[in-house]
Amino acid sequence: MKIDFPNDLATLTGINDTPIIKNISSLSKFTNQWDTRYYFEVPLNKQGHKLTFSWSQWIEHENFFKLELYYPFPDNIIPTPPNYKPWQTLANWSYIPRPQKGTLQKSCVYRNNYNHVYLSDKHIQFEMIGKDTWPTWNTNNCIDGYWY
Repeated sequence: MKIDFPNDLATLTGINDTPIIKNISSLSKFTNQWDTRYYFEVPLNKQGHKLTFSWSQWIEHENFFKLELYYPFPDNIIPTPPNYKPWQTLANWSYIPRPQKGTLQKSCVYRNNYNHVYLSDKHIQFEMIGKDTWPTWNTNNCIDGYWY
């Protein structure tokens, strides 16, 4: 997955034979006083299964990339179990480009979660080409764990 803000392009490769390209401006977006989030959704079948790739930035400080699988409960089975969770996080990363002095923060890309059951034969890569306060970063040389 590559998000290129200067060119307004989000490109996903590896799902099909050809890349899936969307304009960033057409992606689902959520903003509030703390967060900016963009969602790139890829339908997998007619039953409603989908992959969601998201990039977010928390108060122009920490960046996140997340890959989730949505697996709806079948309509023909009622009732839905009370502990059923349709969303499964497959992988996520975080990055703080400008660590705050006096903290444990480091300017590293951290792989916080990687679901090896679902992704055993996959290699997920993310690149974000930023602008303004959104820095350029990728997951190529990430470190497993969290900064805190």
